[in-house]
Amino acid sequence: MKISEYDSPEIDNDVLISALSIQKSKMPQTGEFINVKIISAENYDLFGKMI
Repeated sequence: MKISEYDSPEIDNDVLISALSIQKSKMPQTGEFINVKIISAENYDLFGKMI
């Protein structure tokens, strides 16, 4: 992913995951990689669910 001088890394280019798609037994830990299916997109964000 390339970041330009106009991007704000703290808020831009995020993948937002629905909490409803995360099972309590599979709650990801901070820094853990998980598989996500992208279900929609907007200008700066992707929306997905955990698979």
